[in-house]
Amino acid sequence: MAKPSDPPISGKDVLNFLEQNPDFLIEHGNTDWLFRHPHQDSGQPAPVVDLGHVMTKRAQAALRRSISVKASMVDITTANHEIQQRVHHLALLITAAASVDEVIRLVRHTLPEVLDVAAATLVVGDHLPIHGHPDVVSFDKGYLPKLTGGGELSLGQPAGLQAEVFRPVLSSAPKSVAFCFLPRYLPEQDHDMVLALAGHQADSFTEGHGTDFLEFITAMIAVALLARAQADGTEHHHG
Repeated sequence: MAKPSDPPISGKDVLNFLEQNPDFLIEHGNTDWLFRHPHQDSGQPAPVVDLGHVMTKRAQAALRRSISVKASMVDITTANHEIQQRVHHLALLITAAASVDEVIRLVRHTLPEVLDVAAATLVVGDHLPIHGHPDVVSFDKGYLPKLTGGGELSLGQPAGLQAEVFRPVLSSAPKSVAFCFLPRYLPEQDHDMVLALAGHQADSFTEGHGTDFLEFITAMIAVALLARAQADGTEHHHG
């Protein structure tokens, strides 16, 4: 409610407000009363109220919103296309790996560039045959669940042992991390191998991010390791 000391609202003030809030007339229901004139009910000719410029402003605002939405859709489409290309590239590389050794080296040296992450490595239980490979990080298998918080995967800021994983790979602690157990496909497989990724930024991996892509990557790596181990005739087990 206006106070007695407030200056009167002029017609120009109203028009300025409508120009700055072009959707006001639409958002506030029936506004036919705005177009009625005191002389209209008396039978005298009523002057025309010209709000054309206000409607023009509203149309311009709608156009700007439409352009913004279109630009956002283009950005999302481009990002999705880039992700699909990365997945396709990674799938080809993993398929082409001829041995367990090549899969391990691919994860450490090639996967970071393909996925645009700061670092990647496999973390394995120290009872596995490959625990001494120079491109894996070995832990007592009892500590592996701590990397994922007791679940199958974990994303977010590094905590506890998570930062320790990347000491052989990075000169400083990662800003964000993702850990995911490799899935078990055969009953005799151990569940003692984790894929570890370090993000470039604090928001590269967060709890709110989708995990389908990460789970797909770990599944591809798990299948490749299993197949190459069988082809090599080794007794390698992974999880």
